[in-house]
Amino acid sequence: MRSAMVKLTICLLFAVFAGTPLFGAISVQEDPVNTQRGGTYYIHDPVEDVFNTVIVEEATVDSLLDLGYESRNSNSRLSYHLANEALAMSEILDYRLGITESTNLLGIKHLDFGQYDSALKYFLSAKEMNRELDRREMDPVFLNNIALVHIQQEDYERAAAYLNHSMEMDRELGQFEDGYLSMNNLGVIYRRQGLYEQALEQFRKSKKLSYEAGDNPLLHHIAILNIGNTYRNLERFDESLAYMTRALDYFENSDNRVQLITTYLFLGQLHKDLGDFDKALEYGGMSLEQASYSLYRDRIRDAHELLSEIYEARGNYQLAYAHYKNFHAASDSLMNAERSNMINEMQIRFDVQQKNREIEVLNQEARLQEAQLSQQVLQQWFLIAVLALMVIIAALLFYTNHQKKASNRILRKRREEIEKKNRELEKLNKQKDDFLGMAAHDLRNPLSGIRSATELINMEEKADMKLIREYTSMIQISSDRMLNLLNQLLDIQSINEHANRSLQEKLILSDTLQQSVSNYETTASAKEITLEVDIEDENLEVIGNINNVTRIFDNLISNAIKYSPAGSRVGIRQTRIDNSAVVEVKDYGPGISEEDQEKLFGRYTRLSNVPTGDEKSTGLGLYIVKKLVTSMNGRVTCESKQGEGSLFTVSFPLAEENPALVREEGAYA
Repeated sequence: MRSAMVKLTICLLFAVFAGTPLFGAISVQEDPVNTQRGGTYYIHDPVEDVFNTVIVEEATVDSLLDLGYESRNSNSRLSYHLANEALAMSEILDYRLGITESTNLLGIKHLDFGQYDSALKYFLSAKEMNRELDRREMDPVFLNNIALVHIQQEDYERAAAYLNHSMEMDRELGQFEDGYLSMNNLGVIYRRQGLYEQALEQFRKSKKLSYEAGDNPLLHHIAILNIGNTYRNLERFDESLAYMTRALDYFENSDNRVQLITTYLFLGQLHKDLGDFDKALEYGGMSLEQASYSLYRDRIRDAHELLSEIYEARGNYQLAYAHYKNFHAASDSLMNAERSNMINEMQIRFDVQQKNREIEVLNQEARLQEAQLSQQVLQQWFLIAVLALMVIIAALLFYTNHQKKASNRILRKRREEIEKKNRELEKLNKQKDDFLGMAAHDLRNPLSGIRSATELINMEEKADMKLIREYTSMIQISSDRMLNLLNQLLDIQSINEHANRSLQEKLILSDTLQQSVSNYETTASAKEITLEVDIEDENLEVIGNINNVTRIFDNLISNAIKYSPAGSRVGIRQTRIDNSAVVEVKDYGPGISEEDQEKLFGRYTRLSNVPTGDEKSTGLGLYIVKKLVTSMNGRVTCESKQGEGSLFTVSFPLAEENPALVREEGAYA
């Protein structure tokens, strides 16, 4: 047995250093002894093209797992094969510890490959098996792994909860090393949320404590890399370069391919920000090469995005477009499974709500029947009492009558409740039908445009690049229309769920307004429309979420341009009135009828006016504006006469009059 294990270890180490996956398919001898402990197990070595034999026992599984974890960051494919081999052998042996550790390693590899749903399933399964094994000291590790999946899925609130739980358990158990890792990941959450000072605080703690512990240089240099990347976000480029260079020196001399890829990617982003595009391309290319070899799909996606941005900045639009297509292809491969799960989850939620309502109706009917039965029992007792005691007939009659009236009142009240719930159900069903009808109608035209463009391309035998660009431009316009509709619908869902719980901060209103105006200068210029901006007070501050305020201004300015005739003007004014910051958007289009004004801010509202440049309208923009303004304790109004244009006015309480609590949330690198 010892010689077999030595032979296996030598083969495995050769594969690690050669960078070649060692294991092929599992082949077991025909003798039934192979399925028992101590039997023989064949593993294919593609380097020598031979089958090596190992002993089916727990020590073999432990060796496979040791090498799998050791090669996780240096040879991802090898690590994945080792995990599968270890799991297969553990199941033959019914080796619970081996099954738990193999499942956890498979979760790690699926996380590295960007398969987040599969990774989460493996981690949750491993955590449950670990609980059965009563290895409480390993619980923080599984909690941290689960948190990593939620970070990648941008569910930062849930990720932070798992990390805090993990750190709390580490403190109780005196396991400080894993606590430093959770601390680093909590800093990553803050950085992704844009809370850079909180992120730096966590990274510095992780760096300091891991250095003082002296036994984990990997975690120490991960913290250094994250500090450098956060300085890049803060545009402190000299400090950023110094920290990233320290991290690069370490990872280039280690076997940690994951962090090396990440370091190349961060350095490419830094040099792009510095305008050194040659260096940026060098690091971006190395990141893409290494990520492609190891099948790290999220890093492949990020590398293509970076290279697309660099080539676009250099004016090489052909290569920029090629990398942009690859970026979207990688993004789609990461998101398709999650989108499918999201749709299924929404359908399940809707079905559960429907069932709950049906159960409630049945419960109401049961209570009505019980009340009626109670009434019948009372009447029977009344008859018996009349026959037995004629003396108290009057009292019993009065009592029965009183009870009957009370029961009738209860019945009427419950019947009204049922009718009210039925009306609510009908309203919900109608909203659902309206939504599905509108979405199907608005998505059909862009899809038809995309299909027509692709058919035209296929019909051209020798299409030149100019013609192809015209067709792809048609496809892009149609895709943008579909994306705009979907973004509007998702905005409504996000607003309904999170409008009052989003990040609040002090904003200089004029900065956000001027940015929105700048975003639409090209659109206005295309229709020869002049944007006239008048900011009377540039220092007005309000409390709100910058993304929500930008949505408000974008919708109002976009609508003004959309419904203004070519060659006209749009007036945009910011002023202070009493204790409010006021923004007015004035157009000189056809105006809005009194009938349309009554339903102006409704959901899915289509007005009688049509855009002057054949633009598309989803009927959701002003509904979003109304919801967001209301969530900030503001007001939005419209003044309009047909033929004279429209004036939309938005007012927000000034920050000095409306102090708000700014929520602190966290983010991952």
